[in-house]
Amino acid sequence: MEKFRGWNVEEIKNIDLQTVGDYEDFWDREEFVDTLLFFLKEYNHYLIVGYNSDWRGRTGYSLVNDVIDTVLRNYDVTQNIIGVTNSRKSLLIMEYSHDVPMGHKTLIVGLTDNEYEKLENSSYEKVMDFADKKEKTIIKI
Repeated sequence: MEKFRGWNVEEIKNIDLQTVGDYEDFWDREEFVDTLLFFLKEYNHYLIVGYNSDWRGRTGYSLVNDVIDTVLRNYDVTQNIIGVTNSRKSLLIMEYSHDVPMGHKTLIVGLTDNEYEKLENSSYEKVMDFADKKEKTIIKI
């Protein structure tokens, strides 16, 4: 059985990061941030890649500067952790919403300042290549 930070991965399988709606309706902010940062190290910047993330099956990405923005959505969504890296640099979640009720994967990658600057000025293809390399390091839980 694979381990993540000393845990058996079965012990953390399907932990909800966020239940339906805005996190402030369901979580104390400090508890929410602590839970998120247990799985994802705090960085100054993050890359979020949503694979087949809307009703048209489109894939896209966003660069954000706040760990809360990595999982906060403007619609009702349920998010479950499905993979992590031991370095706590990357997190893979499955998101379920009215647009994609069967779910879609979202990759969150913590970025150094140097990585952020390179990606900020890169083409879509280069950003997706970077994300694909990071996703290969994920331990599925």
